[in-house]
Amino acid sequence: MSLCQVHFRPCESNVECANRNDTVIIMQTIKSLALATLLALSIQASADTGVFVNDVELTGAQVEQLAQAYARTIQPGHYWYDRATGAWGMKCGPGLGLGAAGLDLGGEMKADASCGNTQVFFNGRELHQIDLMGLQSLSGYIAPGRYWMDAQFNAGREGGPALVNYRMLLTQKQRAGSGGDNAWSSRYGAGNSSADGSQGYVNVPGHGPVGYGY
Repeated sequence: MSLCQVHFRPCESNVECANRNDTVIIMQTIKSLALATLLALSIQASADTGVFVNDVELTGAQVEQLAQAYARTIQPGHYWYDRATGAWGMKCGPGLGLGAAGLDLGGEMKADASCGNTQVFFNGRELHQIDLMGLQSLSGYIAPGRYWMDAQFNAGREGGPALVNYRMLLTQKQRAGSGGDNAWSSRYGAGNSSADGSQGYVNVPGHGPVGYGY
């Protein structure tokens, strides 16, 4: 009679002892697989941040980096992000702020990111009505069409050169609050220029803004 290596009690036969050993090995294997599965599910759960940028969920590390960079908690939600300018907002909404441009976050920004109906596209996104109103408050009427804008806020029609700089227009508007600019408008168009006339823009309805001197 042999001694069972697992149960440390006499086995009726070598076959019985071998069967017991095989059973224990199988049970240990099942337990190991179960623990590995639970661990994998736990890791997956911890990776679910609920923060989506351009329809792609960010990793926990990405969310943490953003929180540290901007010293604020990143709330779960669906956001759009324009890599070219750094502009961002909630999905189906207008721009809410400006961050760093060129960040590798989420997916590609889609045309319907803001659920706009303006027929005015900047960097592929159809502008929300509020976005369009904001830009038109600086440059005047913007014709339906496709435009580009970079991180310095130069802008123009897709495939064409820069026609206007919105940062300059904003500066001019701010100065206009205390005088010192040369804003004008008529039924044929509108424009503005710096006090010395070295920089400015002209906007003609149906053709879009054209800047000069920058």
